[in-house]
Amino acid sequence: MICPGHGAKFRDIPDDLWEQIAPLIPVRRKKTLRGRPPVPDREVMAGTVYRLRTGCQWKALPRDFGSGSTCHARFQAWCAAGVFTEIFCTLRLEHA
Repeated sequence: MICPGHGAKFRDIPDDLWEQIAPLIPVRRKKTLRGRPPVPDREVMAGTVYRLRTGCQWKALPRDFGSGSTCHARFQAWCAAGVFTEIFCTLRLEHA
């Protein structure tokens, strides 16, 4: 549950926006059944938006977005894969 002031404003990516950007996110390889289940990409994206909007440290992300380490690792992978450039171009063309 999100407490007031802890990411409530950024806790979710709207459905219509997520439908546009989800196909641009690379599919992660399935891991073994050991360990914790992976944090959904939508939650990580919301955590990334929260971090970029607030300027907080990755480790200071509210737990609602998964761990800061998970969000940061996925952010780096998405940057290397050009995901944010693709999102920008897709949304720019959509709203042009």
